[in-house]
Amino acid sequence: MLTDGLIIYTIREKMRLETTRMPKNTSIYKVLPWHKIKNLKAAKVNLKDLGAFQTIFWKMINTCIVENGIGLAATQVGIFKQIIVIRDFDIIDIVKVEPLNTFKVYLNPSWTNVGPDKIKSTESCLSVDGSDYSIERYKTIAFKWEEVVFGEDGKPFFQEHKETLEDFRSIVAQHEHDHLKGISIPQRWEMQNPRNKK
Repeated sequence: MLTDGLIIYTIREKMRLETTRMPKNTSIYKVLPWHKIKNLKAAKVNLKDLGAFQTIFWKMINTCIVENGIGLAATQVGIFKQIIVIRDFDIIDIVKVEPLNTFKVYLNPSWTNVGPDKIKSTESCLSVDGSDYSIERYKTIAFKWEEVVFGEDGKPFFQEHKETLEDFRSIVAQHEHDHLKGISIPQRWEMQNPRNKK
């Protein structure tokens, strides 16, 4: 891949891409099966966690790459903080015309639906081995998250971001956010099909 190693970015004003590269020899996490994290909720990230951030981010991203995942929530690897990473297929290698290994990191994410329309799709999960589930989710959501930035005085603070997500991106964000609430796709399927068993 032409720009192999270009892993994480943040869109700032004027759509300028800020990128960093994954450190060499970054290890991966063991992804826990869904029944091990069932109903276990994540706590909000706070600035006291800052020292551990980068190592967690990179290991989560590398786990996604090695396991060929689209997204990963921190709870899936036994870290009960509101952190998710999602592969971004919008960033394309213009020479090879293929997605790069590019991810976005979301801290303390939340969402609300935009309108009542829902879509049903087949979802899989790194915590659910060998089974896909037909899940209904909102078609369009207003997605909010935070990132850590540093002020002129060098002190860190949280900056909030908002984005409207549709279709596939909306589904992925809702899927990963479910994990932060202790909900995996077998549970979501049962909620939507209370009289049936898979």
